Amino acid sequence: MPLIKAYIVPHPPLIVPDIGKRKEKHILTTQMAYKKIAEEIGAIKPQTIIISSPHAPSYYDYLQISSGSTFNGNLRNFHSSEQFSGKYDEDLIFEINKLMQSIDFPAGTQGKKDDTLDHGTMIPLYFINQRYTDYKLVRIAISSLPLKTHYEFGKLLQKLIEQSKQSIVYVASGDLSHKLLKSGPYGFSEEGIAFDKAMKNIVAEGNLAKLVDFNENFLHKAAECGLRSFLIMAGVLDGYKYDSSLLSYEGPFGVGYLVASFNPQEKLSTETKISNNPYVELATDALKYYLTTHKKMELPKDLPLDFRKNQAGVFVSIHKFHQLRGCIGTFKPTTSCIGEEIIQNVSRI
Repeated sequence: MPLIKAYIVPHPPLIVPDIGKRKEKHILTTQMAYKKIAEEIGAIKPQTIIISSPHAPSYYDYLQISSGSTFNGNLRNFHSSEQFSGKYDEDLIFEINKLMQSIDFPAGTQGKKDDTLDHGTMIPLYFINQRYTDYKLVRIAISSLPLKTHYEFGKLLQKLIEQSKQSIVYVASGDLSHKLLKSGPYGFSEEGIAFDKAMKNIVAEGNLAKLVDFNENFLHKAAECGLRSFLIMAGVLDGYKYDSSLLSYEGPFGVGYLVASFNPQEKLSTETKISNNPYVELATDALKYYLTTHKKMELPKDLPLDFRKNQAGVFVSIHKFHQLRGCIGTFKPTTSCIGEEIIQNVSRI
């Protein structure tokens, strides 16, 4: 069953009345948007809710998925009596972990840490539970792996969601920049303003694939919180036509709070080639041939003329999860043509 609905939400603890002590009234638009989402989820009645949170126990190079049969949490650290409990979707968590292990993707249930829910998960549940509680949960932590790795992880989740017989809603928890005001707790940066503006535009356009284009140095200066959480959700929506609605945006305390909803419709795209670059395609074909036969591939007869007539040095590299894993090259030609140069270097990598 395909994904029913997806959301981007913030997680300011002060939005809970007995934490905010009336400060929550300064983000009333965010509250109203949250309540709208809770009403929608209550009407959908999903069997499973997947929440990705920047504050779940995390690792530098691994996307950790909480495991076990039940979850528990409370907001005592924020001087609130609110408590949370329920069941994890053990079947879906098992399938996610199984898939990640089978393809050696850096995600799964290994390295279990704290069982207690984090506030990035509990704040969305605070609103959802007011309207609906008959769901099972999947909690996903982010990592410091590249942006595209989080997006690819979402695409893998999409396959399992489509295979599942469960009705599923995805909630991407995360604040935007923490540097919107000089008077705020984290100070001010121009990059913070620019990041939040870019996020609003991307959501309004409904083109979440653009989230992978942010520069890491820029993100550090912007002091953003939730981008990697949003990227997992974006990967889950990859290839679908979806309606995108920016429900609210506020930042009165120096932190950006954005609420948005995404309604997936029909699947638009099919699997495409790794690259439309003919040089990359030849290198890819040569590598697949070498790994299968342990022999160097013959030069294909249907290559463009410049592959057969021109000579040049060629450099070939292999990336895994967008990180360099192998490279070799020649600065000057050592074979009769560019095509041969590519094939030779691939067989040596």
